[in-house]
Amino acid sequence: MSRPLVSIVIPSLDQRPFVERTLSSVLSQRGDFDLEVLVQDGGSTDGTREVLERLGDRISLVVERDAGQADAVNRALSRARGEIVGWVNSDDLLRPGAIQAAVEAFRASPDALWLHGRCDIVDERDRIIRRPVSAYKDFRSRRHSLEALLVENYVS
Repeated sequence: MSRPLVSIVIPSLDQRPFVERTLSSVLSQRGDFDLEVLVQDGGSTDGTREVLERLGDRISLVVERDAGQADAVNRALSRARGEIVGWVNSDDLLRPGAIQAAVEAFRASPDALWLHGRCDIVDERDRIIRRPVSAYKDFRSRRHSLEALLVENYVS
């Protein structure tokens, strides 16, 4: 994996207040990788589509009705070409360096099939909230097992 293609999937529906910041956090990522951003919008009517269309060829945009978030994610995943594939919700943000950290983690552990990182839960003003939830999920993920993952969602 010399310079991998990283595909980031973003499902969206009526996320006008958030989607521009989300895409900025993804498109501003830099590192030893190429980036493909696949947005699957379920037919937004709140101005989201106009925000997405302004990004032109910086993203791959498909606007079509879907059966909800999981369906939107699966539709975008079916278009992804990357050696590394990630999913970011349209109201979430990537920290600077997040994609490069993932690339480096996969390089260090080439047999790894998936990974996830820590996250902060923030409100609409980027204030960190629900710290105990984030701390618990981090604690549980450090004691990962398939059996535990099948009964408890500790992946942020």
